[in-house]
Amino acid sequence: PPPVPSVAASPASPGADGSLPELLNAVNGKGMLMRGSLVKEGGSVKYKLSVENKTQAPLSGFALQINKNAFGLTSVGTFLEGQSVMPGQGTTTLLPMTVAAERIDVKPLPNTSGGAALQVAVKNNQNVAYFNDELPLPSVIEQGWDMPQGDYLSQWQSMAVDKQSIREVTGVPCANVDAIVDALKGAGVCLVARRAMPNNTTALYMAAKSVAAQVMLMELQVTASTCRVTARSAVANLAALFAITVDRHLHTSLASSSSSAPATIAAAPAAPAAAPSAGGNVDLLGLFEGGGAGGGGGGEGEGDGEQEKERGTEE
Repeated sequence: PPPVPSVAASPASPGADGSLPELLNAVNGKGMLMRGSLVKEGGSVKYKLSVENKTQAPLSGFALQINKNAFGLTSVGTFLEGQSVMPGQGTTTLLPMTVAAERIDVKPLPNTSGGAALQVAVKNNQNVAYFNDELPLPSVIEQGWDMPQGDYLSQWQSMAVDKQSIREVTGVPCANVDAIVDALKGAGVCLVARRAMPNNTTALYMAAKSVAAQVMLMELQVTASTCRVTARSAVANLAALFAITVDRHLHTSLASSSSSAPATIAAAPAAPAAAPSAGGNVDLLGLFEGGGAGGGGGGEGEGDGEQEKERGTEE
């Protein structure tokens, strides 16, 4: 896709939730600006989305589709069905999500992804737009799950080293090990064991089960200034996504307490793309070509013409 123009964050329109992260600026959205984030509400995953109309005409006929992803997250029901958003106005909705086994596809993360693991297409009566989003750790981890020490050791040893991912977490305060444990436990990651090591290093052995029942293990080696994450999973490519999602969660939870300069995450994501990267074989436009789809994430229609087929979003 062509380079993305630099666009300053816009103030929220009436009816929109300006506290949500911006997912799609008005340039790439051809006048539709979107903010949003996955959230947990009542133990269920939901997609809180805010739509703003920066055009001179009403926006309507909304539909949304989520591409296959590492946890099989897909939307339930329809997106803003029957609603219109007037020029200069906005609206916010909670879209229920579910896990569909047939939608699980754990792709390798590019080095520049920064954890952007959801690819979304949104249609309105004027255009179709695409954006990438992150997967917040609490939204993809099963809460209240635990793992005995014996199970941790046997599963760690059974997971191949070639499915391991190592990541250095930088830019967050690491001296308070308890704060790190609390931040991860608050997201649903369980502490299996904790051990003091030489050179004032603390080793944390932690485990998590995703909403798609995938088990992920990690060892964190924490010093006063560094935190090294070594993650493993039996599922190819999942350890890297787990490690980067943990990294991002620690920044969100801990960086605000640091008195140092604002923290940055290595390999941070670029601005949302105007269209997904080429080379995939899923045509999100296929959902919309028939004209009758309401926005559930389960279908993958075939689309019309070679141009649409080139706009699939799998990496």
